[in-house]
Amino acid sequence: MAGQTDIRYFDRLKASETIVSCFFAALTSPLKMFRHLPAPQGYKNSLILMAWFMVIPSIMLSITTGIITAIVIIPVSLFFGLGTTWLWSVYLAWASRHFTGSKLSTEEIFQICAYSAAPLAVAWGEYMATAVSLWNLILVWLGLVYYGKIGMGKAAFIMLAGIAALALMIAIAVTVTYLWIPENVEMLLETVETLHNVMTGSR
Repeated sequence: MAGQTDIRYFDRLKASETIVSCFFAALTSPLKMFRHLPAPQGYKNSLILMAWFMVIPSIMLSITTGIITAIVIIPVSLFFGLGTTWLWSVYLAWASRHFTGSKLSTEEIFQICAYSAAPLAVAWGEYMATAVSLWNLILVWLGLVYYGKIGMGKAAFIMLAGIAALALMIAIAVTVTYLWIPENVEMLLETVETLHNVMTGSR
C-alpha cells in the first residue's frame, strides 16, 4: 500500500518535523496521502499524532480561558477522543471484514483515523464543530477507499451503519435515563391520560 511520495509521514522521533507535513497532506492531498500511507508499526505513532491534533484546540482555548481550564480539558479530551476513536476503529475493522471482505486490522484503521484527525487542529470554535466532524468523516472514508481498497459504496455503508447504530444507542440511553426519573414517568403518564381524555371526550 505504501509507495514513493514526497509526503513526510509522522514519526514520533521527529514529531516537530513531520506533523506539519501530515497536517497539510491531509488537507491538500488526502488521496495521495492515503494511497502511499505506510503500514503501521504499532499504535504509538498514531496515538501521538492524533493526540497532537486534539491538543492544539485546547491550547488555543487556554489562551482565552486560562491555563487552569486547559489543565482540565486536555486530559479529558484526550481520554475521550482516543478511547472513542479506538472503539470506532474496532467497529470499522469488524464491519470491513464481515461486509466488504477487507482484511484491514484495527491498528491500520486507527492509523487512518489518526491522519484523518487533522481537521481537529483547526476546531477552535463551536461553529467549526459540525464542519470539522464532517471533514473528519470524509477523510476516514477516503482512507478506507484508497488505503484499504474498499469500494466507495461499501465504505460509506459501514460508516453510516455505525453512525446510525450509535445514534440509536444514544437515543435508547437518553430514553431509559429519562424514564428512570420518577417525576418524568409521572409526567409522561399524566400526558398520556390527558390525551386519552381529550380523544374520548371528542367522540
